[in-house]
Amino acid sequence: MSQQDYLERARWFQCLSHPLRLRILEELCDGEKCVCELQQVLHKPQPYISQQLRMLRMAGLVACRKRGQFAFYTLADPRVEETLKMLRSQQP
Repeated sequence: MSQQDYLERARWFQCLSHPLRLRILEELCDGEKCVCELQQVLHKPQPYISQQLRMLRMAGLVACRKRGQFAFYTLADPRVEETLKMLRSQQP
């Protein structure tokens, strides 16, 4: 594996180490969501959710498409859902 591969994996784990980002990814496993939908489910302010989504986008875990003034997010990589399934199976 190259140094770049290790850096990419480290970014993944950094993103996965934050509880709210994990919850966002879990929600996106069910399909595309806009920030307002995530806000209702997560009970957090929109700027905070948007900040976490930006971190997930930068790590390549989620993708965003804009329609008007709304931003819709999806999982960008199928490995994300596989990783979350593995994490769920490791719970005590």
